[in-house]
Amino acid sequence: DKQQGPVSWLRYVTCMGGLLFLLSDLVLAFHLFYSPLPYAQWVIMTTYYIGQLGIALSVSEQNIIKGELSRAKVA
Repeated sequence: DKQQGPVSWLRYVTCMGGLLFLLSDLVLAFHLFYSPLPYAQWVIMTTYYIGQLGIALSVSEQNIIKGELSRAKVA
């Protein structure tokens, strides 16, 4: 069963958010414990906040799914 529309898009965004969050932690660890990186603070914070946004959108996905289910029950 292949899902269409905003639900599949939000799953992709949620996955990318998780990967960006992981990347921010990896850059932070590399910067602190191995070798300082130029622009590390900018890279860390940018990937962190975009990653958090992607993860937070998963809440929207749940609201969309619940809305579709409640409409299906009414119809």
